[in-house]
Amino acid sequence: MDTDSLQLFKKLACNCLNQQVVQRPTMDQIVKDLEEVLELQLKNANLNEHPIAADEGTSSKNLMKKMGMQGKR
Repeated sequence: MDTDSLQLFKKLACNCLNQQVVQRPTMDQIVKDLEEVLELQLKNANLNEHPIAADEGTSSKNLMKKMGMQGKR
């Protein structure tokens, strides 16, 4: 995992552990943030063997499908 992605992942994990429940992110926000981390990781990894077309979107399902990880959660 590259350092930029790891920093964002670490920040999200720390936010989830906040002592004040109201300060923790919602599940919707967690999913959004994890998708952003995954996008950044893929961008920085420069995965030439799995290019993603802009019109296909970058949802986690589409990204996992492109990486051959469908159904491996």
